[in-house]
Amino acid sequence: MAAGGDHGGSGRDELHGSCPEIRAWRVWTGVKVPEDMDRLLRAAKPKPRSDFVDELERRILPEPRQRGTPRLVAALSTVAALASVLALLGIAGALPSPLRAERPASAKDDCSIVIVERIERRPYFVTGRDGALRVKYRRESVRRPVKRCH
Repeated sequence: MAAGGDHGGSGRDELHGSCPEIRAWRVWTGVKVPEDMDRLLRAAKPKPRSDFVDELERRILPEPRQRGTPRLVAALSTVAALASVLALLGIAGALPSPLRAERPASAKDDCSIVIVERIERRPYFVTGRDGALRVKYRRESVRRPVKRCH
């Protein structure tokens, strides 16, 4: 295989000049393109106008995000305002009782444990005359501890 591909050319210019697809395109479109167009374009190094580049960047790229400074200032001022309101309510004694530190919270223990006796149906298995298992129930007294609060 030659350096320019399987078209038999030795370089890029020869490849494009001898490629059957390129020749067919030129014949079909009727466009007269010089054989060394690729070399001429690379040598000229065409560059787009700067206003075109700026407009394209503005349309394609997202706008730069603003810094989080306004949000940070708003968050800090909200925290400071809440802290000052809580401090004023604490000084005035108007805080809800769980936030006051005068007396610790304590629950009254009016509960006691009592034994409750109930009659429940308890299942048991019985083998019948035919050898099949059957479930039967008997009534039993069951005692359980229960916590009762008054």
